[in-house]
Amino acid sequence: KAEDFAWSVRPGTARIQGLTARTASCAGTAVALPTATPYSSERMRALYGSVEYAVLPIEVVRSKTILNDNPAMRGYVRAARCDQNGTFVFDKLAAGPYFIIAEVDDPSGPQVIMRRVQAVAGRTLQAPLNGPAPPPAPRRRPQ
Repeated sequence: KAEDFAWSVRPGTARIQGLTARTASCAGTAVALPTATPYSSERMRALYGSVEYAVLPIEVVRSKTILNDNPAMRGYVRAARCDQNGTFVFDKLAAGPYFIIAEVDDPSGPQVIMRRVQAVAGRTLQAPLNGPAPPPAPRRRPQ
C-alpha cells in the first residue's frame, strides 16, 4: 500500500551513517535503503530469512523469487554510494524504520548484508555492517 510508504518520502532531519569492514567492504557499490513496511518486511524475510540482520552470499539472494513482487516499491528505495573507505551516508531522512542492504566483497566471496535500523529525527545513527548478527534485544518483563 502506498500509504505504508508515504511517511518516508517527506524530508526529515535523521541521518544514517554506515561502515563496512575493510575485509568485507562495499567500496564503489550502491547501498540501498528501503523503507520498513509490512510489505518490505515480508520481502526481507523471503530474501534473507530475517527482518533484523543477515549476511548471505549474493547468489543465494539473487536465486530467490518473490511471488508478490511489486515494482512500485522501488520508488521508495533510497540509494547511496559506498566510498573507498567502505562508508556511506543517507541524509535528510524522515524518522522511522528502514532496511540497509549492501553488497560487500568478502574473502569467502561476494555477500549481501541486510540490517534493520531506526532513524531518529535530529540524530545520526551509526550503522556498522560487519561481523556476526547482533544478539537479540533483551525482552522487558511486564511490571
